[in-house]
Amino acid sequence: MLKKVFMLFLILTCSASAASLPRYGGTLKIGVGSMPQSLDPAKAVSPYEKEVCSKIYNTLPEVAKSYNSLKDGLSWVFNILPGIQFQNSRILTAYDVKYSFERAANPKTNSPYSYIFNAVQGVDEYRSGSAGEIAGIRVLDQNILEINLRYLDNSFFQDLSLCAASILPVENLNEAGDEFWDAPVGSGPFRFVSSDEKEIILEANEEYFEGRPYLNDIRFSIFPEENTKSSESLVLNRLTTVFLGINHQNKLFEKPYLREAAGLSIDRQKIMDTVSASFEISNRGIAPDILELSKKDLILNQEEAKAILNHEEYSTVKNELVTLYVPDGSPELEKIGSEIRNELAAAGFNIQMELKPKESFLQALSENKPGLFLSAFTIENKEPKNFYAYLFNQFLPYTYYSSEKITNFLHLAEQSVDKNEAVKSYEEIENIMLDEKPFIFLGFLPYTIYYEPKLLDLETDFNKLKINSSWIMPR
Repeated sequence: MLKKVFMLFLILTCSASAASLPRYGGTLKIGVGSMPQSLDPAKAVSPYEKEVCSKIYNTLPEVAKSYNSLKDGLSWVFNILPGIQFQNSRILTAYDVKYSFERAANPKTNSPYSYIFNAVQGVDEYRSGSAGEIAGIRVLDQNILEINLRYLDNSFFQDLSLCAASILPVENLNEAGDEFWDAPVGSGPFRFVSSDEKEIILEANEEYFEGRPYLNDIRFSIFPEENTKSSESLVLNRLTTVFLGINHQNKLFEKPYLREAAGLSIDRQKIMDTVSASFEISNRGIAPDILELSKKDLILNQEEAKAILNHEEYSTVKNELVTLYVPDGSPELEKIGSEIRNELAAAGFNIQMELKPKESFLQALSENKPGLFLSAFTIENKEPKNFYAYLFNQFLPYTYYSSEKITNFLHLAEQSVDKNEAVKSYEEIENIMLDEKPFIFLGFLPYTIYYEPKLLDLETDFNKLKINSSWIMPR
């Protein structure tokens, strides 16, 4: 009898162990809040665009087998693992990395993350057109890249892990031009198959240098409400910052008191109540709490806003029509935009709202220069630099705002070897932005994805959702 019980126990144990072992196959369906409009990693702003891009492409820290920081952090040498293939079987080399970095830094690319390379030697000459390449990025060998900085940037290595610094195949992109993005190629764990307005399909990269992913394919689509209730959900500890951008060349908003009036007019609590319970209001400062900075209170006072607009100093400009641009295709942003328009109109602004297609939204900002625009972006790590530098990006001058004080504090923070000193500089930037209001900060939308079916060994971190080493739970 005891022998039979033992044998039964052994069978059940072995069966459970076998059931929990990874197995190849299966389709993972991931629900996104909005369909990605671009798979160009240099321009990926929404968390969903970054999530898809992180599966298709790799960054330099991912493909480097080793690296060295020399000259007190002013020189970096990366040894790239030889033989890594792009998904079209081309071998990835240091030339591809150099090209990808120069492309992201080039003003013609219009990347909101071009600041990543601000500290690199020769970047100013390259951006001005007086040099054909960035002198500080040197290919020493097919698999060896050297990067020399003109000043210490204590977050430089982390910045190289951002989506915007993904590695692209230089020859294919040059040959295909804009058509490359119809079927993009990277070296990541999943290869692009197809996309339309409803779904993006990726399949396992059989030749991935870290080994073929367990999953056969991933499908990104917008989940119906009923699907989200029956699916697994994952709230990553990243937040999407929603803000109201201001064009400082506009006659109305070049005046600081009228920017103040716009900020006083907006009821963040009402936005949360009207738009979405998932919208987290921010009545303290600008930065997300995850950055751990001290912040001041934000104030709502619509009566004071009306008093400012009724001041005789503004009688000649207060009736000027202001256009608010809102990206089309994002229901939550459209609702927020409508509520903002109503609140600014109630305060006395003559305002209209226009929806702009997401794929041409940034282009419309640069060409048409509206008075206001609604936008959002997601930080990819806990570095305050990647919050403030995005907002204060001199190479994306949609607000046409500049501040020598902010520039100086950004440099101090980048070069500080003392974390507490860096934090003080970022808090100074926070206070300047609160006083001068280059933007009006509204709140945060949590980054949630839904997925079917249940995954085993799901790895998550602040940078990306790692599913190349995960597998679907056996039924």
